Amino acid sequence: MGTRGSASPPCCATARGSTDALAGGSLYPRLAPYEALLEGAYTPEAYRGQGIIASAMALIAERAGDFGARWVVTFVDETNVASLKGCARAGFVPYLRRRVRFTPLS
Repeated sequence: MGTRGSASPPCCATARGSTDALAGGSLYPRLAPYEALLEGAYTPEAYRGQGIIASAMALIAERAGDFGARWVVTFVDETNVASLKGCARAGFVPYLRRRVRFTPLS
């Protein structure tokens, strides 16, 4: 499932599987001038369970608003419960669900 929100609240898009080609073969979605992409959020194992990523994501979304972003988009695999919980704690809300199917490279 995926989500989009405003810099308050931010948004979270979830996908079954990994990143797919979105905009004209790009691995990233096309963004409107008032949107920001939060990608690569990760907490090292030793620091998990402390709410660090949720706090960081909320702060990043807030700062994105300082740069004119009304919406912050991120993608999370729908089976990654810990990341989905972190997104929710950061104020991200579901926006869309997309199904991803990969074609093996020959």
